[in-house]
Amino acid sequence: MDPLAAPPPTSRLDKVRTKLRPLLLPTFCLAQMLDALNLSGANVALPEIARDLGFDTSNLQWVISAYALTFGGFLLLTGRLGDIYGHRNFFVAGLVWFTVFAVLAGLAQSVTWMIVARGLQGVGAASTIPNAIALILQVYPIGRSRNNAMAVFASTGAVGFCLGLILGGSLTSSSLGWRWIFHISAIVSASMAIISILVIPSRSSTPATNIHSRISVDEKFSTKSTTPPPRQTVDYLGAALSTASMLLLVFVLTDAHSRGWGSPMVISLLIVSLFLLALFVVVELKIKQPLMPMSIWKLPNFAPAFVIAACLVGFFQGYLYFITLIFQEVFNYGALESALRYLPLGIVAAIMGIMSEKIIHKLNIKVALILGLALGTIGNVILGFYNHENQYWSIVFPSFIVGVTGLSSVYASVSIAAISAAPADQAGIVGGLLNTAFQIGGGLGLAITTAVSTTFNSPTDKGEDLLQGYHAGLWTATAMVGLALVIAIFFIKNVDMSSKQETEVMQEVLVVTAAGTVQGFDDHLEPAKSHVTLHEEI
Repeated sequence: MDPLAAPPPTSRLDKVRTKLRPLLLPTFCLAQMLDALNLSGANVALPEIARDLGFDTSNLQWVISAYALTFGGFLLLTGRLGDIYGHRNFFVAGLVWFTVFAVLAGLAQSVTWMIVARGLQGVGAASTIPNAIALILQVYPIGRSRNNAMAVFASTGAVGFCLGLILGGSLTSSSLGWRWIFHISAIVSASMAIISILVIPSRSSTPATNIHSRISVDEKFSTKSTTPPPRQTVDYLGAALSTASMLLLVFVLTDAHSRGWGSPMVISLLIVSLFLLALFVVVELKIKQPLMPMSIWKLPNFAPAFVIAACLVGFFQGYLYFITLIFQEVFNYGALESALRYLPLGIVAAIMGIMSEKIIHKLNIKVALILGLALGTIGNVILGFYNHENQYWSIVFPSFIVGVTGLSSVYASVSIAAISAAPADQAGIVGGLLNTAFQIGGGLGLAITTAVSTTFNSPTDKGEDLLQGYHAGLWTATAMVGLALVIAIFFIKNVDMSSKQETEVMQEVLVVTAAGTVQGFDDHLEPAKSHVTLHEEI
């Protein structure tokens, strides 16, 4: 049966949707690609953005951090809202929201304007990704068709990263300028919103895809209940508290260098940030349907996997940020020249992303995780010796190959370590929180590496004088991935699985790591057939 088959059309719009249904998956994939493009494209344009709008080295990272933090902070909330009010509605609304603030980012005339626009743009992205995945789950039944759709969806992130580098570098170096990175993003997202209205069905096309009314595909697990499902609630307060806490913390890390850690304002905001975080924990303990159930932290492997996920993306954002600044601020490469030098990184990431399943299959999960983090650490250590323009092929290129070869498999292996050790009914929330860790870790990691860098550089430093601070930022990023390696060695328990279980978990990870933000996602997984065994050995 064709997974895209639909009931006979009953209206003119239904007939249009039937004809356009092959555009469904490309539309969802474009949302994933657009997110990656907005990060890599903006990254390569950072020096030009700084010159035009008056950013300094301490606050330039907000162009990336604001987007990443609001994306991570609202990821679980928008997934829940889509679960209650309709994934199609929130996917389209997210695209429209993203369009508006992409336009405003492209029109920015000041530092504050750009930071606010980027932060609000991240909210739109947070609404598109989880709801795109939920819609894929509704269209494609469990099995090969869904796995293929999710594999294509996941791979578009690497494509978007590479495309963002080329597009960002080309536009920034051209007469159009960096603003068109955001204007083109707005044009694409607006077009996607219109196409989505035309091609996405307003409701699930088959009863089996309803998130809230599960009847298992495996009859021996099938149950029918006449009890109505509990009323769905939305944890707005939890989302607001957690996001505000992280934004304040990043502001403190950014502002402490100029004001001093002893400044009353810095100390006050740090206290407020920690208070909001503590209040978030209290709220999550008290309400019936929290964004982050506190019991999740007791699951095997979840806490160390969460920290590893945050460290991994925190490292990577710092890595990209400081290499870009070295390329353009120290060695005076143009934006396009910088983008072309990044291409090996994107290509290796795409290849290794495809091969990661085979690597994890040959090694056990803990070994794959440790090996990947070790190679990532070595790759960044190599980069710490990048001091001269003529060292690209001898230092930077080997760093890209070694580091990205290792870290590309870490995304999958850390997700498997956490998800495979979780009960089936909690796999979705585990995947969603790991996604949150990836996003928020990126924002916090970039703020920390920038705070360290600015303590070594003065505002008057130019050219090679900047290398000391930029290297300090890179070594701080190395410390993050090194911390993740230590945690993996001592705190991650290995998972014993049969070949069949391993295949099932790999299939679920494709979905869970992207779709775990959706509250009802677990209804789309096949019931767990048996428990896995955890042990300490590597």
